[in-house]
Amino acid sequence: MARADDIAGVGHLVGYDSPSQFSREYRRLFGAPPGQDAARLRATTVPEPDSRLP
Repeated sequence: MARADDIAGVGHLVGYDSPSQFSREYRRLFGAPPGQDAARLRATTVPEPDSRLP
């Protein structure tokens, strides 16, 4: 099963059978490889507060 937390999984979820084809087309469209954008987004995303804490 494809996972949304890896590049190949994301490519598969959006309809690509080939991770390299997804990466090429993503880079062409957005100007950066998907892994670079994913790392940038992970670094700038603030985790949601844990609602289980008092």
